[in-house]
Amino acid sequence: VLWRFLYWTALAYSWLVVPFLQEYVWAGEFTVYGRCKRSLKENALFYGACGVPAVVALVIVAIRKRLNARGVRGLVIACANAWGLILLVGLLGFALVEIPRKLWHKANVSLSLRHCEFRAVTREIHLDDTRAEVDDTVKLVREVHRLIPSDHPLR
Repeated sequence: VLWRFLYWTALAYSWLVVPFLQEYVWAGEFTVYGRCKRSLKENALFYGACGVPAVVALVIVAIRKRLNARGVRGLVIACANAWGLILLVGLLGFALVEIPRKLWHKANVSLSLRHCEFRAVTREIHLDDTRAEVDDTVKLVREVHRLIPSDHPLR
């Protein structure tokens, strides 16, 4: 009985709570209500786009294989476990390659130095562009300041 509770709790947590919290964190709203609303909307969109075809496929398989309620529940559990395993294998496969590669590149001092030099040049170019933009903005503000009299009601 305990394992069933843990299984269904973990399943609900991973399919409902975690996506809700992920979208809540990424929402650009300023209020809790706005973030919750945005998170629910994004999750509804995702589950609508992915869930509707999955439910249609589940119904087709259930009809063709003549599954009863217990068989459908087993199929849903199998699909959820398969999705989790595929995701796990994919992410672990990526991590098994990417983590040693990052460590290898960080250990190479000359490569790290070249990368930092490249980033410094691009940041300097961006800084020069930003300084030119600030100079243009300051000129525009001074021109507006010169054109609008000090006793103007909107000043």
